[in-house]
Amino acid sequence: MNDLRIGASTVSTLAEFSDHGLKGRGSEPSLLAEPTSPAWLLTIATGVKVSVAASDVIYIYPELPPVFAIPQTPAHVLGVLNWQQSLVPVIDLGRHWGLQSEPNCAASQSVMVLLMLADTRLGAMALEQIPERVMVADSSQCELPASLEPWQALTASCFMDASHGAVPILDLNAVFGGG
Repeated sequence: MNDLRIGASTVSTLAEFSDHGLKGRGSEPSLLAEPTSPAWLLTIATGVKVSVAASDVIYIYPELPPVFAIPQTPAHVLGVLNWQQSLVPVIDLGRHWGLQSEPNCAASQSVMVLLMLADTRLGAMALEQIPERVMVADSSQCELPASLEPWQALTASCFMDASHGAVPILDLNAVFGGG
């Protein structure tokens, strides 16, 4: 049973809220807000957003750190960066999904996020702007739109955001090749 502490009292049902004076303006108890989870919206290309859980973001670089190119890697792999004596792969997900037409798009990327993958590996993504923090409710889950179907293998789910429409939630292990 999940109990809720209100001052020195503990309540475990919505009916008990009434006994603690937590009614709405009418005679019915006010409904509790739907639980939400924090997430980051990441702009991977102009007008294109994806999301990750807030707990997956370790650090936001407000400027691109030095990235060292690795020969014979796919075009979307920008190279590696040095994070606390560990080499971390850096990717441009917009380029990976073919959302940028220029062959050298690194100039449009101005920030980077360092991410913790599920198996304690690290990865970094180049972005066009500082990520935006949002709260996501279970009820906002939606189907991946047909226009985003090619991304299915790299997404865990999708949610509907009032400002940005359908936003894919990334499966970071799949994105960084460990899925």
